[in-house]
Amino acid sequence: MRYTIRTKGELQILEVIDHNIFFGWDMSDDYIDFRNALEVKGIEVFVDLLIENPDNAFLKFVNG
Repeated sequence: MRYTIRTKGELQILEVIDHNIFFGWDMSDDYIDFRNALEVKGIEVFVDLLIENPDNAFLKFVNG
C-alpha cells in the first residue's frame, strides 16, 4: 500500500508512505469540493498528484 489514512478527532490524515507527504481534511464545508472529488476520481488519483507535486496537488485535484 502506498498510503495510510487515519483519523484524529474530526480530522482525516492521509500519509503517502516513503514520500513524507501528509494531507489532512475534515468534514467541514471548506473541504466539500475535495470530498466530492474523492468520490468521483478516487484516492489513488490524489496520491499520484501528491507524489508528482505536493504544492499544487489539492487545487489540481479539486479543479482539474
